[in-house]
This record gives sequence, C-alpha cells and structure tokens, in this order.
Amino acid sequence: MRDRRAWLFAALLAAPACSLPPYEPMPVAKVEALPGDGVARCAALLRSRYRRLLEEDAVAFRLQTDWAPGDDPTEAKEQRATVFLHEGEVACLVEVRYLGFGWFASIPSWSSPRPDPGLEEQLAESLAQALK
Repeated sequence: MRDRRAWLFAALLAAPACSLPPYEPMPVAKVEALPGDGVARCAALLRSRYRRLLEEDAVAFRLQTDWAPGDDPTEAKEQRATVFLHEGEVACLVEVRYLGFGWFASIPSWSSPRPDPGLEEQLAESLAQALK
C-alpha cells in the first residue's frame, strides 16, 4: 500500500511537467513580407548587438551569434541569439547561460542554456523595425 502511494505521489508531481507545451520561438515577420535584403538587415542588427555571427546562411535564413556578455555587468551571464525560419515566419530565440560554482567552490562552469522571453521580445521588435 505504501509503495502505491509513493508511486501516485510521484505521478502527481510529474503530471504538470508532462503537460507543458513545447517552447516556441518568438515570431518576427511573415516570410512573404520580407525585403530582398532581409537576411543582410538581420545580420547587421545581430552583429551590432552580439558582435559576431557564428552562422550566416542566407539561403536557409539562419543566423546565430556567438555567446556575448549579458547586459548587466554585475551578473555573470552570457547570451546568444538565433534568427531562423519557423512555420512560414522569421522567428528568433535568445538563450542565456549563467556562470556558477559547484559545491565546495569548485571550478566555475556555465549553466545549460535557456530561453529568455524578455530579451526575445526586445530582439523581435528590433528585427521587425529593421525589416520594414
């Protein structure tokens, strides 16, 4: 009886996590509305914000920046942006990672990257303006 209760408790804890929808990138603009130099405009904006592009594929419309320092100098954070086509739209994703220390002041390491919806909204607005 006790094992069954423990299993039920674990299932109730896991159920909400299983029901979350997958993360969707932030939409920027419809593909039909893009200017001819849309990739170049987006690339220029990303270079001005993140300094360096690691990937620039104009045919597939995929741009990805290198990791750049975060906007808050008091926080050990890096961020990178990706702009790509997603379901007929140009979309963006901004990921952040944080520098942390393990137990007993071990060697610092970066956290796993995670999306930042606030930074994505800012970037999407800037990209939409650049594509007008």
